[in-house]
Amino acid sequence: MSEPVSQKLAQVGPTFAVDPQMLASIGSAAKPRRVYQTTVTPPRSMPGEIGSLAAIKAMHGTWFEGIAYDERMRARYGEVYRSMYLAQPIIVVNDPDEIHKILRNEQQAWSCATAWDYLFFDGLNREGGNPGSLLTLDFDAHRGLRKLMQPAFSSSAIAGYIGTVQPLFEAEIARWIAVGEVAVKPALEARFPFISNHLLTGIDNPALLARFDRALRAISFGGQAVVPERYRFLSPVFIQARRAYGFLTDFFVPLASQRRAQPGVDLFSQVSQTAGRDSELSDHAAVRSFITMMLGAHDSTALGLINATYLLAKHPEWQARLREEALAVSRLDWAGLQKLEQLDWVWKESLRLIPVTPYVPRRALRDVEILGHQVKAGSLVAPMAGVAGRDPRWWTQPLRFDPERFSPERAEHKRHPAIFSPFGGGAHVCIGMQLATLEAKVFFHYLLTHCRFELTREYPVKHGWRPLGRVSGKVSVRFTALR
Repeated sequence: MSEPVSQKLAQVGPTFAVDPQMLASIGSAAKPRRVYQTTVTPPRSMPGEIGSLAAIKAMHGTWFEGIAYDERMRARYGEVYRSMYLAQPIIVVNDPDEIHKILRNEQQAWSCATAWDYLFFDGLNREGGNPGSLLTLDFDAHRGLRKLMQPAFSSSAIAGYIGTVQPLFEAEIARWIAVGEVAVKPALEARFPFISNHLLTGIDNPALLARFDRALRAISFGGQAVVPERYRFLSPVFIQARRAYGFLTDFFVPLASQRRAQPGVDLFSQVSQTAGRDSELSDHAAVRSFITMMLGAHDSTALGLINATYLLAKHPEWQARLREEALAVSRLDWAGLQKLEQLDWVWKESLRLIPVTPYVPRRALRDVEILGHQVKAGSLVAPMAGVAGRDPRWWTQPLRFDPERFSPERAEHKRHPAIFSPFGGGAHVCIGMQLATLEAKVFFHYLLTHCRFELTREYPVKHGWRPLGRVSGKVSVRFTALR
């Protein structure tokens, strides 16, 4: 006779529990001290495919078909199925109710930390163990750090960032208008990291900003290298990523004390002030969280701007509506940005229709059930926020560009709490989502009030995950200055 569940599970709180073997491996559910390396195979009762051939097919499909591939897999296998992420078996979840349950995590059955540690951060931190960022902590440890970091993303702090980012966007867009025709995707992919890194760090040295960009790209590629764990230190890509992570750590840790003495309006100054106010948050821990924020902002906002520019170039009627709204806002301060309501609809619609983030990974802390399937502790899951955002059961004509679906009168995104979550959900919802929205509004306010723009040629656009979502092609746009 088997032991009662209460004896099999090690308690991690007054009510909830974690599998004892998993707890012995990671040391703590809130702040894992070691990466959980055990590969857990999804249950055979689930449809789908796993293995080397399935991994190749999944990589090809997501790379070249993006969200269309995910929707095709859902049509084939249903609301939950087995698949592969690089070399790792993973459980794909499409059902909004189940996605909501996983992201809310009210039963504390799911770990964000062990998923991200395993899939991305493992080995990058040369000090060893958990890097201690918002993505690699859970429960009380995550809540404590998030509370400490929140002032850096308050309305007053974000309002201060406007003065930094506004002239940078204005100069770039003015150059586009002067040139007349620009390939927006390569232009923004090349320029935005400088703008973003300047905004985040307060540093305006072009050579240093370029080095930050190279380091962040090295970490992004290395963290997703298809290398077995025991061979990763033989991988040139992983070695480069580890060195890049070390470079950023070595650069920003001593800078933190300087920014406490002479703070700027940049995000790093805010984070440094936070570390100074809390004796339990070391400069090393604050910097590791800051590096994670840099990684999160590095490509995601730029891709959102590219995707939205493509959509507005295709829909001049929405350009006209937004231009009228933007021209009525003469002062681009915090209050002025809040008046750009229709621009907010368009930004959200672009994130829904051309999603940037495919899913946010989680790992089961104990045996759980997903839609009738028994899932073992340690299983990796992928709640598919992108697919839920195009589900015809919840969205009217979901493949149509229709920003009014986000208007107060229609509010389609409120039909279910898990059908629109471009910045994640639950306790781990992206802390920088307001900052990304601010950047988008500043960018499009200047663009719309200074020019009209259209695609230089129509083409059948495709979506791809590489690894974030983007439209295909160069998005070549013709800009005409307003008279």
